[in-house]
Amino acid sequence: MKPCRGWLYAILLIANYCHLTGANAKNSLKNADLPACVAAADVTPRQLHGLWRAEWPAGAGQAAQAATLWLEPHREFADSLSGHLRREDAGAVQIAQVAGDLDAGEFTLEESLDGHSVHAVWQGHVNEASCGKEITGTWNSTSDRVLRPFVLRQSARTP
Repeated sequence: MKPCRGWLYAILLIANYCHLTGANAKNSLKNADLPACVAAADVTPRQLHGLWRAEWPAGAGQAAQAATLWLEPHREFADSLSGHLRREDAGAVQIAQVAGDLDAGEFTLEESLDGHSVHAVWQGHVNEASCGKEITGTWNSTSDRVLRPFVLRQSARTP
């Protein structure tokens, strides 16, 4: 009987080992299917297409603000961005048109309230650890030269 018991233990041990290594192989395959996080300088304008949350923190006598930003391909310039910004303040909604570029992780965006003149300029950079889903920088009002830091966080990416 003792030899059989030894074989039984060996079979159970091998089966358990195979089960564990099989699970690790499955997890490795799952992780291999995930896209790698690209460096900030390698983020493309296409990766910025979609819905973003724009935030301006409180500071220097100004209240914190937030807005929704939609970015899509520019109609005339293939590697550029366009879209609109929607602000809501005390029940009043303000919609602005935007157009911009991304070059080696550096982000620029022009904001227009009337579709003709530039109301504000956004200058920032893709944050390295964000996989292209966070941009920080400075928002500069062209009318009163107010500078405010901003953070953009991507809510949903379009395919």
